[in-house]
Amino acid sequence: MSLSQKHPGLILTPWFNTAEWLHVYSLAYSDNLEKQQKALEILKIWKTRTPILPAGVEGTLILLELLLTEEGNLTQEQLAQLYAVGLMRFLNLSAANSDKQGSFMKTSAKHEVPKWLINLRHDIAHGHQIPSIYNLKMGLDFGFKWLKKKYWQKQNSTLSDYYAENNSINKDSLESNIKAYGILKLGLLGINDMDTEFLQQFKVKIHKKYKKIISHDTQIIAILEETIDQFLNFNLSKSNLNILLDTLVSPEILLREYFERNQQDKEIINVEFKNLWTDLLNILHKYKLLPHLIRKLYKVVTLVLVSETNKKMAALWINELLIALNKSGKNMCMDQEEDMEEEIDHLMLTSYNHSYAEEILDFQNDVLLCPNDSLHYFLNNLLKFNNNSNSFNSDVISLVTTYASSCKNMRNIEDEIFTFQHLVNEGVAFDTDVLKTISATSENNSKDIIKAGSQWRKIEDTSFLKNCPIGVLPHQQGKKHPFLLLA
Repeated sequence: MSLSQKHPGLILTPWFNTAEWLHVYSLAYSDNLEKQQKALEILKIWKTRTPILPAGVEGTLILLELLLTEEGNLTQEQLAQLYAVGLMRFLNLSAANSDKQGSFMKTSAKHEVPKWLINLRHDIAHGHQIPSIYNLKMGLDFGFKWLKKKYWQKQNSTLSDYYAENNSINKDSLESNIKAYGILKLGLLGINDMDTEFLQQFKVKIHKKYKKIISHDTQIIAILEETIDQFLNFNLSKSNLNILLDTLVSPEILLREYFERNQQDKEIINVEFKNLWTDLLNILHKYKLLPHLIRKLYKVVTLVLVSETNKKMAALWINELLIALNKSGKNMCMDQEEDMEEEIDHLMLTSYNHSYAEEILDFQNDVLLCPNDSLHYFLNNLLKFNNNSNSFNSDVISLVTTYASSCKNMRNIEDEIFTFQHLVNEGVAFDTDVLKTISATSENNSKDIIKAGSQWRKIEDTSFLKNCPIGVLPHQQGKKHPFLLLA
């Protein structure tokens, strides 16, 4: 059994984990012949995987195969020869196995091998006749029980799993894998405006790594999906997750403008474009990463410097993911499921029995604390996912609609600052004395007008603001507001 060169002190094993080792242990030492036969089959698989097995496992394989040999197919002489050779190999490999060179007699005695079995081996090796089949069978039975005590029981108390990290994919290659995956997937739709030089270099690397002819891009896509799956299984960390989401949620991949209108004349993500990413989204779903993807998409929605098209695309993706999770996880009651927005060709997610109830409820609470214009794209399905009451959903939709409308109106307000003179120009009637006073005041203060286009009057003498806290003017009384008591 060879030691691992990358991980000193550890041994590479042919079994997947401790559970598999224990399974073989229980089968081998059961009283059921069928179970013992199953143990023998697995031991042979281990032998194929790792030709040099641990001494205890090798000895078990030798003895178990002899003990399960059907006697009816062989003569007594043939069976005796098989027993003799097998017993000899067992004693040499297991009973007399030691790190230090020494005689067979001393090493066997140290391992509590009885003298009669040592003598039996001597007769097999040096005698003119093979010992009786009865003695050989007795030696096999003893050796099998001896292995249980000296190997299986001892290892059972100390054996532990160690999973070496798969470092074949670093952070840079994760980003390039996602990028290449996106380019190849978009190519299936005839979109070829991506980085062709990068893609060509990536294909060369794939050909060199796998050393086989890859005739179609779909083969590379399948390889990348398997690679990403393995990476998330062994190397999932916060930093790696951020790299994956940053690369995926970008204008070049998921946020690419690709809309269409459904039968209700509502704008949705193009069906072919949406279904293009089903396999990758299922990989994220497998590792419970879809809530992270939803939050990443919502972050795009809230950013000021992101284009309205990208915001809309991100919001529509959130809606699609919520619908798919609802259908996959059966989170809705029947009346809500029937009332779910009817759209063709929703994403189809594999059912992994994951519960996202807590994560999506937290997401709902965060969204409602800071609503925005894009919320209407997915609000309905977000509320239904969390099984809120109908009255709650109705009130929330009404409030968010009102808020969004007010925000839209606020954006339409002109930036100009209106003054008293604008009212006069509009023909509003004022008392003549008031107009004269305003006109005289305006002329006297004209020298104080800031010339940068503002119509605020510049104050030269600020002494009257003495002892006034910032934001409080002299005419403001402390009794009107508890925060002004300091004035």
